[in-house]
Amino acid sequence: MYVESSPVLCTHLKPICARDGRIMKYQPAESPGDFGFESSYHCGSHGCSVRYNARDGYFILNGAAKHTYVVQEPGANTLQCPIHNKWLHRSKDRNTAGANIWRCGVKGCNFVHDFASNAHGETAELTNAGKINSAL
Repeated sequence: MYVESSPVLCTHLKPICARDGRIMKYQPAESPGDFGFESSYHCGSHGCSVRYNARDGYFILNGAAKHTYVVQEPGANTLQCPIHNKWLHRSKDRNTAGANIWRCGVKGCNFVHDFASNAHGETAELTNAGKINSAL
């Protein structure tokens, strides 16, 4: 039986929190309070417990130590990477003030989706097409 391993989460992303729009911070799996879950990004804003990783998308951890489970953030996980079938995260487009694009969080993947221009694909392809010109 084939068991898919979890994708490696890129450590230098700047995902935007689905609740308050702040840039999230990377937290390795070994961090205190992570209760055995894999690496993720967390909001860190007072009172906000939203996290992101490519496998679960935007989520919160619910429960207590050793009995913690993932609860999907309602309405936040809407797009998946067609290459990895993993959830995209919202990120700022460096070329358009205030605009957001969706990116894949898997290490080494450059897939992006831009709702404003309806462009999607790998960053290099979109740059050549003149639709998106932003790096991770």
